[in-house]
Amino acid sequence: GTRTQVPLAGASEASYDASGRTVYFARPGFHGNVTKKYTGGTARDVWKFTTGTPEAIELTGDYNGESHSPMWHNGRVYFVSDRDGTMNVWSMAEDGTDKKQVTRHSGWDVRDPALADGKIVYQSGADLWLLDVASGQAKEIPITLASDLDQLRENWVSDPMTYLSSAHLSTDGDRVALTARGRVFVAPVKGGRFVRASRKDSVRYRDAVFMPDGKSLLALSDETGELEFVRVPANGVGNDDALTKNGSILRYRA
Repeated sequence: GTRTQVPLAGASEASYDASGRTVYFARPGFHGNVTKKYTGGTARDVWKFTTGTPEAIELTGDYNGESHSPMWHNGRVYFVSDRDGTMNVWSMAEDGTDKKQVTRHSGWDVRDPALADGKIVYQSGADLWLLDVASGQAKEIPITLASDLDQLRENWVSDPMTYLSSAHLSTDGDRVALTARGRVFVAPVKGGRFVRASRKDSVRYRDAVFMPDGKSLLALSDETGELEFVRVPANGVGNDDALTKNGSILRYRA
């Protein structure tokens, strides 16, 4: 837990090598400017400082634009630069020679890279990418964020009652089954949870009614291509249970 101040001024975004004696850092610190191909006076450069030496050494002075976020790994220094017009990951030898472009994004800059276990994760646009250092291959990380927030639904229905096709009260009168736009819902009469009972988006349901036990609903489903009676869990948990099959006539609510 001991902390020791490194004798550097204006250093940021640092990464040590395996020896713990040499640190690679960016200077000056991030200026908040995200102008494309910025070459102003506060453009960052990657520097190298080894404990016991009198001065730090600039490694990316060959380019007037931005070079930053150094990450040491296995004898090479990975960093971010816009040398091809877009911020991409590059690598170089420990002395700043042999610079090579690693990623080739265009348009969206590489941002906020972090290296661990031979892999670099970074942001590009609205996505996260994972770069395997050994192979040089980068792939998008497939992140899906699921939410039941009403305002994020694909289609906001401001007056759902205009789509209501049937309603049925439970035996004890505490809930009502609603069928609207091919979906089945169970709503509490007083306090309670509003439930979507039907879970299959590709199936259209009709005329849902409560079963006597109040735990399930009887509804018509077109999943087979014909209207068949199915039992649907009233709490929305579980699968439909087919009650009829091979319909040769049009079925409708009794």
